[in-house]
Amino acid sequence: GASITGEGSTGDPIGKYISTQLKDEGHQVSVWDPKVMKFPMLEQPLYMVEDQSQFPEWLLAADEELRAADSFIVVCPEYNASIPPALTNMLNYFSPGVFRHKPVGIVTYSVTETGGRRVQSPSRPSSANWG
Repeated sequence: GASITGEGSTGDPIGKYISTQLKDEGHQVSVWDPKVMKFPMLEQPLYMVEDQSQFPEWLLAADEELRAADSFIVVCPEYNASIPPALTNMLNYFSPGVFRHKPVGIVTYSVTETGGRRVQSPSRPSSANWG
């Protein structure tokens, strides 16, 4: 059957399509996928820890990449009428400031006929910090 975030995720072809379109327009694209990047369960965000040497190098590099980005597109599945916990966990590692004053697009989807409509409302408070 269809999957939200697992193997053969509905979001994979959506993300690939968006990524391809942006690259074809000459934009540099970086794809972050919580099922691939394997962010550990958040205990404390990066920006709240003085000694960041406890974090893996890839996470610190990810933070720098976010800070350097001009804009963001979040491909967000509907998960129990809300944002999936893995996406929330991933985004919460980073200071809301890395997203501030940058354009954000949100693409929602669902394996049901709602097409992701029910995740749009719960994503609004989070997306205020995404851009």
